[in-house]
Amino acid sequence: MSSENNSLELSAKRHREGSFIDSADSSMQNSDSSRGSNPLPPGVYPSTSAGLPSLPYVMHPQYMSSPVPGFHPSTAPQSSISDLDIQRIAAVLKGQIVSEVYNAFQQHFDEMKATIDTLSAQNKVLTQKVDDLEMYSRRSCIRITGIPEEKPQVDQDGKEVKVDENTTGKIVELARLIDVSVTEDDIEVSHRINRKDGSRDRPRQIIARIKNNVKRHALISNSYKLAKFPAKKGTYICQELTKARSKVAYEARQLVREKKD
Repeated sequence: MSSENNSLELSAKRHREGSFIDSADSSMQNSDSSRGSNPLPPGVYPSTSAGLPSLPYVMHPQYMSSPVPGFHPSTAPQSSISDLDIQRIAAVLKGQIVSEVYNAFQQHFDEMKATIDTLSAQNKVLTQKVDDLEMYSRRSCIRITGIPEEKPQVDQDGKEVKVDENTTGKIVELARLIDVSVTEDDIEVSHRINRKDGSRDRPRQIIARIKNNVKRHALISNSYKLAKFPAKKGTYICQELTKARSKVAYEARQLVREKKD
């Protein structure tokens, strides 16, 4: 008797569950028809019906393992981009990338060039200032070329001994030949400079600092008179110049010689 009662209760329970599911499906279908788009598949109903507010929808257990009706992988939408379209897109992207890289490089190049131009201009100005300062420090100096140099003596052991040379006295004698009154007191200091090539074919040049600018100018302007003395051939007096100005003066002399020839 009890087993029959249990069977009746189980049948009634299943009947109630089936009725609930059918009513839920019917309710959802009605809701889908009222929404007009994106209808829910059978067995899916809002989560509030199942007491799960955190999920948008709840799938009934009997549909969990069932495939979606009418779905098959072969019916999924396929890409309509052809290989030619892909090549065209790649070409466009490549062109854009190349253009961006070129523009970035060009901008960097322009910035570097502007920096170099600025530094070059500053260097030119500073070089000129240094040359002016160096020339100012040499304004009282003259350079004399062609004055014979005292030969070193040889001692008993056969070694060369340098002879003390009075370069100041030789400048005074040279000034007398060109009608310039100069004494040793007018010359602050004088000395020979070393040869750049180390040869002894020609005497070393003499650098002298003249205290009186008028006499210094007279020595330079009257140096042409040395041409009257054959023994003084190759002897010149000129203003002491910086390296840059000396190069310009040398090139000017070369042009004059070529013009005469």
